[in-house]
Amino acid sequence: MPSKVLTINIRKYLVKQPRGKRIRKGSRYLRERIAHYTKTDIDKVKISRELNNLMVKYYSIKMKPVKVNVNIDAGIATASPFGTVKPKPTETKAPSAEKGKEKGMTQQNPQQKPAKNG
Repeated sequence: MPSKVLTINIRKYLVKQPRGKRIRKGSRYLRERIAHYTKTDIDKVKISRELNNLMVKYYSIKMKPVKVNVNIDAGIATASPFGTVKPKPTETKAPSAEKGKEKGMTQQNPQQKPAKNG
């Protein structure tokens, strides 16, 4: 399962597009560039939900270069935002430190003076 890190400049493409269509066309352009760099068919490129949300909220407005982590498995390229690591299915969560404390109770700083009324 080879993996690649790609930085794709979407600004040079999105500047020419109407504002109302930038989200859809930005995702399409991202898919085309990933297919080009990984030498796969455009139909075999999958964009993760996290990357799609980032495209909608951030990249289609700011038009910054998108840094993408691409995993290629059985001819299918799956793109996710760079820096996100998915936990392995065998990992379990560590017990919370807050488990022993009651809800709503807060610790007060002993050095802090009580507030004066009036």
